[in-house]
Amino acid sequence: TRSQPEFKSTEISSAAVIGIVIALLFTIIVIVDIICCCVHKT
Repeated sequence: TRSQPEFKSTEISSAAVIGIVIALLFTIIVIVDIICCCVHKT
C-alpha cells in the first residue's frame, strides 16, 4: 500500500526551505521598514 517514492520527501523539504527563505526576507523587510520609520520620526 505504501508506494511513495523517495524523491517526494526532498521536494517537500526544498519547498519548506524556499518558504522559510521567503518568510525570512519578508521579516527582514518589515524590520528595516520599522527602523526607517523610527529614524525618520526622530
